[in-house]
Amino acid sequence: MMGRVGALVWMWCLLGFATSAWAEAPSVAAFPIRAEYGVPAGMANVLGDNMVEQLRSSRAFSRVVSSREIEAVLGLEQQLLQQAALLPADAPTLEPAPVAPVATAPPPPPTTPAPAPVAEKEGGIPSGALLGAGVAGLAAGAVSWLLALPAVALSVGAITIPYYVFYIPTPGLTRPQRDALFPAVSTGAGALAAGALLVGVILMGLGAAAVAAGIIL
Repeated sequence: MMGRVGALVWMWCLLGFATSAWAEAPSVAAFPIRAEYGVPAGMANVLGDNMVEQLRSSRAFSRVVSSREIEAVLGLEQQLLQQAALLPADAPTLEPAPVAPVATAPPPPPTTPAPAPVAEKEGGIPSGALLGAGVAGLAAGAVSWLLALPAVALSVGAITIPYYVFYIPTPGLTRPQRDALFPAVSTGAGALAAGALLVGVILMGLGAAAVAAGIIL
């Protein structure tokens, strides 16, 4: 019995796959299996449920309706018909009560938001002070450059004058000590000149920035 039911189910599945290739998958209703030749009714119900599950899992049909679902729908329809038959012919029917319209207030007119007040700057540096600081920075930078000029002259002269212009006596020093003295003086003076020039550049840059900020503010 199980073999025959399984073969029938697989035939239905193959039929469903073949038809779905050409059109939309159809719906199918699975009717109960009759218990014959000594087969118990419970076994027939189990086989019917198994058949419905295999049909649904095969996805060959868009909808599979079991016999129990058909019986439930028919039983509900029968109950409704019986209840309707018990009602008298002149029984009043309930009609929905009319709903009164609800008055709604007109929407408020659109309002334009007022611009937010601009907060005044407090505690800022006055433009006059910035201009004054800028001028002072420029002046300090110029002074630093002027101080770098003697250092540059000393650095150049310590190399050129003793060896190329005229002889500068160095009593108490040997020739190697003399040859080491003038280059050391030239190097120190050059470092001093470079530092003064760098400080002058920084001061003049800060002064120029302060003057520009004072003019803008």
